[in-house]
Amino acid sequence: VSGDRLMIRRAISNLLSNAVRHAHPQTTVSITVEASDGLVRLALSNSGEEIAGAAQAALFDRFVRMSPGRSRGEEEGVGLGLPITKAIMRAHSGEVKVRSSAGVNTFSLEFSRR
Repeated sequence: VSGDRLMIRRAISNLLSNAVRHAHPQTTVSITVEASDGLVRLALSNSGEEIAGAAQAALFDRFVRMSPGRSRGEEEGVGLGLPITKAIMRAHSGEVKVRSSAGVNTFSLEFSRR
């Protein structure tokens, strides 16, 4: 993957911070990296409350936050982390995606291999 190292680090940091903040207590956050012919995918998964399909797309809009009950930490974000991550990925010809099923939430960054 080539690109702005600081911006890519920020995108990963945003996802990791959210994964920890919104995980059930004593949950492990798993990180996987996969490479295929034209794609590199970094995925972060945790166990937490399922994110409804309608809410998944809205997560990437500015100032949208999950309900306060979903966050374990005392610090709440302002709802800019995921929109910033989306902008970073667009700038790198990539995508950020979310999948939520059976209490497992996975956010992934997909980069084109150049």
